[in-house]
Amino acid sequence: MSTMSKQETPEIPQLRRKERFGIWLLTVLLRTTALTSRVVVRNMEVAEAAREQHGAFLVSTWHQDIFFSIWMFRSLHLTALVSASRDGEAIYQVMRRFNFKATRGSSNRGGAEGLLDTLNVLNSGE
Repeated sequence: MSTMSKQETPEIPQLRRKERFGIWLLTVLLRTTALTSRVVVRNMEVAEAAREQHGAFLVSTWHQDIFFSIWMFRSLHLTALVSASRDGEAIYQVMRRFNFKATRGSSNRGGAEGLLDTLNVLNSGE
């Protein structure tokens, strides 16, 4: 689905053992926090109606809200635009454990291609 050729694909950094442990720890922390928190969901019907009416929609979140957004949106099987950086790879590795897919790009690593890939996913209704 990518609009990038193999030569244009931004190189995703390999994660070190310490970073992989951090991903595992964040995943456990996220599950534990979510399972032991009282959550009030508001307006989820808006997302469900958008998906039913349009087949696909965009969700935007601030960086500080990513942690719990991953848990809240896990059942929607979303595709996220994630930075092609080492930090972005760590975030994506946590997200994929909660049923997220990703397109990759950032301001200095394949940003235009990441945006185009995201639009292609949106237009395909995935």
